[in-house]
Amino acid sequence: MRSTSILRQDAGPGRRPALLLAALLLAVGCPQPSPAREAHGSPGHVSAHEMTAFTRAAREIQVIRSKARRPVGSAVRARMVRVVRGEGLTVERYNRIAAGVRRKAGLYARYQKTWRSLGSR
Repeated sequence: MRSTSILRQDAGPGRRPALLLAALLLAVGCPQPSPAREAHGSPGHVSAHEMTAFTRAAREIQVIRSKARRPVGSAVRARMVRVVRGEGLTVERYNRIAAGVRRKAGLYARYQKTWRSLGSR
């Protein structure tokens, strides 16, 4: 996969959170549920507060990615990380929730409902 090799080229100490987020964001614009179930990376319980924070971050990241050149550079990845952290989530937690949203129809439904409730804010 091209995006993975690009990410590996600039991997270095302290860049793991940005790379994890970038890998997820390059693969997922707007998370879609998948029937596949796997325990690794399971989001566990996602509170209403976390779902709102995740959805706000996902919306902002979608805007950032739509304006970014390809391939996404380190400055853009750093902005995405700041967005996630600014919503009070760690990059790892954001990635676990995103993976759960893609895999679990119920979590995806909550995500969609939250997305709609935020409207065009």
